[in-house]
Amino acid sequence: MMLILKNNFKPIDFLLRLAEINGVVLMEGVGFGADPGILRVSEANLPDEAYKKIAKQILEMLSEYYNQYKLEK
Repeated sequence: MMLILKNNFKPIDFLLRLAEINGVVLMEGVGFGADPGILRVSEANLPDEAYKKIAKQILEMLSEYYNQYKLEK
């Protein structure tokens, strides 16, 4: 699956879709010294419960990507 994602998507695609669908704006971690494919979640200004919601939305979107992969496999 990783090769399919790597060959067909850029990390920004996931980030833009997450923002469009859920209103969650994250950044690529590369600008902060992380490896490609790592997302950065700022923990500076949101209540703790918001991060649980963000994590759930990320996992749901990853699940959608995986389900699409299984259909195309």
